[in-house]
Amino acid sequence: MKKMLLLILCGTLIFAFGACSKPEVKTPVPDESTTDEAVGTGVPNPMVEVTEPNFDDKLGFSINGWPTDYAYDHIYVIAGAVSEIDFIVNGNALSFRAAKESEGDISGVYDPFDQSVTKDILGVKVEVAYTQDQTGLATWTKDGYVFSLYMKSGASAENLTKIAEKIITSISIGSYKAS
Repeated sequence: MKKMLLLILCGTLIFAFGACSKPEVKTPVPDESTTDEAVGTGVPNPMVEVTEPNFDDKLGFSINGWPTDYAYDHIYVIAGAVSEIDFIVNGNALSFRAAKESEGDISGVYDPFDQSVTKDILGVKVEVAYTQDQTGLATWTKDGYVFSLYMKSGASAENLTKIAEKIITSISIGSYKAS
């Protein structure tokens, strides 16, 4: 009887210790085609590079009439909702973004700026925020779309307004038309 109780006690202890052990967790392996290998995080990269501002298939619109003297550096579709064109003007890097107006703030910019002003460009209200000769952001809405223009250096109200005006007067949103 003592042996039987001893076996039951040992079996109960083995079962109890087994139940307390850490469960095996299998880590999912990310799909390598959708990860940013440079970062090595295994997190899908929300930016997909394209060669032309033709976002018809991915976003339902394209940017036509881009100013010819603002050569593309890179063009992206971001998270399947926002277009981005990176370009350089007078040695300063800029990012222009456009999305359907329902997307809200699409700039991705959270810099604190020293100054802000509202400009009227051909009837379009443009909010310009900047830190003189550093970074700046211009945002506006037009024809059911929201736009942002981020200047990564050399910002001033004059620079941002001049570039925003050229973009506003040059581009149209619609189906892609090859230049």
